[in-house]
Amino acid sequence: MPSKSLKHIINIGISGFPELKTAPIHKCLFINKILSEAGIKAVVINNESLIPKSSGELISKKGTFENIEYFYTTITPYISKSKIIRQLQKLWGKVGELFFIIHYKLKYGIDIAIFYTDGSLLKLIYYRLLSKILFYKMVICYVEFRSDFSTRKQQFYSRNNDELFDHYFPNFVDAVLPISEYLISHVKSVSKNKPIFKLPPLFDFNLVGNDHSSDQPFFLFCGSAGFHDVVVFIIESFEILDDPDFYLYLVISGDPIELNRLRKRIDSSKKNNKIKLLSDLSFQKLISLYLQAKGLLIPLRSNLRDSARFPQKIAEYVASGNPVISTNEGEMKHYFSDGISALLAQKYDISLFSEKMKFVVSNPELAAKIGEHGKKIGLDHFHYETYKERLPHFLTQVLNSKKNRS
Repeated sequence: MPSKSLKHIINIGISGFPELKTAPIHKCLFINKILSEAGIKAVVINNESLIPKSSGELISKKGTFENIEYFYTTITPYISKSKIIRQLQKLWGKVGELFFIIHYKLKYGIDIAIFYTDGSLLKLIYYRLLSKILFYKMVICYVEFRSDFSTRKQQFYSRNNDELFDHYFPNFVDAVLPISEYLISHVKSVSKNKPIFKLPPLFDFNLVGNDHSSDQPFFLFCGSAGFHDVVVFIIESFEILDDPDFYLYLVISGDPIELNRLRKRIDSSKKNNKIKLLSDLSFQKLISLYLQAKGLLIPLRSNLRDSARFPQKIAEYVASGNPVISTNEGEMKHYFSDGISALLAQKYDISLFSEKMKFVVSNPELAAKIGEHGKKIGLDHFHYETYKERLPHFLTQVLNSKKNRS
């Protein structure tokens, strides 16, 4: 029997595309840019209303963004302030998604569904049943080891769901796109023959210019207010840095309560006049800060969660050509070398991390060269165009595989 060609892909389990700038949305964007440029038709199906009405540009229920089609099966893409309406929108979105997938299958055909999981086992089983009924393959983006989420271990349902999901999810998919070496090892330990294609964080390096000029020297950290302990770690590392000129810029998104908690910590700092807290920046402004920063901070902790994940910001940071300061943990040690392509503290320790910041202050020319080498690593591994042949080839192999091996 001749091989099938890959023609139609749907993206499921994700909402907020293209407006929200979350890591899953970024992942979805660059996967589908690869597919689009390979001549494969893909659509992103949003089944929840998550976009705040205060968001900038008006988002329609269906449209095209960077040659990627998207569709909202909800009444509106915008989230309501009413809890009752939000629940009705969720129900409407799920029913609408089912009808949309059936309609799309009948009109165009579906070869593969790419599933961006939130870790729900029931949701995974539902989508798997749908793929079996409608005869298409399912590939999952696996980006976190949820069994190690300490905040969810205290909840009976969440703890059991997470452990069951991590152990059994390969049995419900045809292939896996893990983000890290740890997750690859885990998948192989529970399903040794499952097709795997490692897909790290992706970015378009063509979007970043070369203007590194800045009015003042600063370190930059971008992240979520939910990682409060990490932000405090960075503040404490900056506080023991003995330099009167450098600033610390913190670009933080997240819950207002967490942001207020962070503001109080900054106010109590002996260097509070040197720390700037920023939020809700445009993409262009963020790129500008990447280029202007003398050092880009992203410490990974010595725990299982950080060993398994791979922050999107690392791909964006290295695209700037400025030095990344991190720890020799998780995926950093698989891609970067300390003093050559990044500055890596040997462990998650305030004094060791501060020493790497001091190196940038004391050795600006060497730090710049390290940043240039880091960018070369990034072009080889994180620039989306690197995968424009390999990813479609892998998905075509999945499409033509005769059985779902487990």
